[in-house]
Amino acid sequence: MAGTRFYSTSIHLFVCLAITILVKSVSPAPVSVASSGDTTNENSSAITLMAKIIAREAEELYKLYTPNLCTNSMEENLKQELNLPKITDKCLSTQFNKDECLPKIHRDLLRFQKYLTFLKKALKSEKEKVEYVKHMTKTLAEAIKNMEKKLYEEKEVTGADIPMENLQSKDSWSEKLTTCLILKSFKDYMIDTFRAIRSISG
Repeated sequence: MAGTRFYSTSIHLFVCLAITILVKSVSPAPVSVASSGDTTNENSSAITLMAKIIAREAEELYKLYTPNLCTNSMEENLKQELNLPKITDKCLSTQFNKDECLPKIHRDLLRFQKYLTFLKKALKSEKEKVEYVKHMTKTLAEAIKNMEKKLYEEKEVTGADIPMENLQSKDSWSEKLTTCLILKSFKDYMIDTFRAIRSISG
């Protein structure tokens, strides 16, 4: 089992490195319109693949936990306290607006870093997997920013956030519920993010 997990983690890190190199590679030499378009398509495809991998990993993490915890009556109140990022209408296929959607996804993925740090502590047995997802999420955020740099010239990465102490659990039950809600929110967000990015490259 340990050998299988090590092999799986190694493959994940290799994929992450390959995608990072592809997304961040920029040719210093002038390129033609045709080759520029080809590069843009390649980068969009790489970003779409990265989003798909993160969404799959988020779903696996959620399945490892106990989903029925999220049906507790405390869920709605805790959701409000956690202030978890959500996909807006501007990122949905029927009302998709790239100029508003991409900067929001970029900001939200950076905001998720704090929640993923909490998950690393809460899911000790899956610490390596969460760290991998955390790294991939940050890489995806930067790749999205690089894909459409002109959208970020006047838009700083700010946005509502919560102090880390607000994530600290007062008891075991609250920690489990918080963990479940973060996992569910992150899973749903990444699935919607994958769909939004796919609509750009598609």
